[in-house]
Amino acid sequence: GKSIIASAIARNLDINRTIIIAPPHLVDQWNDYQQDFGLRGVKVCSSGRIEELYNSYATDPNPILYIIDEAHRYRNELSESYQLLHQLTRSNAENKVILLTATPYNNRPQDLFALIKLFQTPSRSTINSVDNLSVRFHELIARYNRLEKEGKKNRTNEIIVQLEKLSQELRVLIDPVIVRRSRIDLQEIKEYA
Repeated sequence: GKSIIASAIARNLDINRTIIIAPPHLVDQWNDYQQDFGLRGVKVCSSGRIEELYNSYATDPNPILYIIDEAHRYRNELSESYQLLHQLTRSNAENKVILLTATPYNNRPQDLFALIKLFQTPSRSTINSVDNLSVRFHELIARYNRLEKEGKKNRTNEIIVQLEKLSQELRVLIDPVIVRRSRIDLQEIKEYA
């Protein structure tokens, strides 16, 4: 599902250059999809080659669509692969980024913030639910860290309720940039139920 949706979006965007970054075991699948969907100018690259991509495309003046499969692998801002990927995706203001993950809600606030920064400038957010991502996420991260610290000592019902509330706030915040399809979602759509 995720790969097909991303391929359809790429086809509709019809950008001359698309770079697909995928785990090694999905490279052949992505090569098939790019042919099946007639995507132009596609390079499918294993996720272990971020530095090679950076060296080849970070100064490219043309807009590039980046499709990053298993994007949750890049949620740690301190890793070298994240640093290179961030610089790569943000190297041209016209670049587009599609992140694919089956676990968008299973991340800590700081993980989600790192992923969003691959396609958003925090102080100039284009997400209609927030103007300044840095301010909003720093507040959510601080609350999360406090609740996690308190919860390690004594995980009360109040802490669980507060963590769930924080989780709901995160969902509302990132909802405008997520295409989500789960069995539960599809059951709520009459045609698919």
